[in-house]
Amino acid sequence: MNALKGQTLEIVQEEFANKILQIQGVGGFILVRNNGQLLASKTDMTTDPQTLAAMMILSSQDCKTLQSTMGFSRYHYLMVTQEKIGKLY
Repeated sequence: MNALKGQTLEIVQEEFANKILQIQGVGGFILVRNNGQLLASKTDMTTDPQTLAAMMILSSQDCKTLQSTMGFSRYHYLMVTQEKIGKLY
C-alpha cells in the first residue's frame, strides 16, 4: 500500500481496515502478504494475529500443492473451524 495524499502508511492501513469492517458479515480480518508479513488485523480473537498469519501462509502453500497435484483451479477460500473461535476463512 502506498501512502495517499501525504498520509502515513499507518493512517492508510487504518482507513482500509475500517472499510473492510463495514462489509456486512465481516467480524474481523487479518491481511497478510504472501511472504507472511502481517499488514493489518482487526479481530476479537484471543489468538495472536501473527500466529494466524503463519497458519494462513502454510494453508496457502498446501492449497497450491493440492491445486498443482490434482489439477484443481484456483481456491477461492479455505475455511478452518475451531471450537472456541468459530470459522476462519
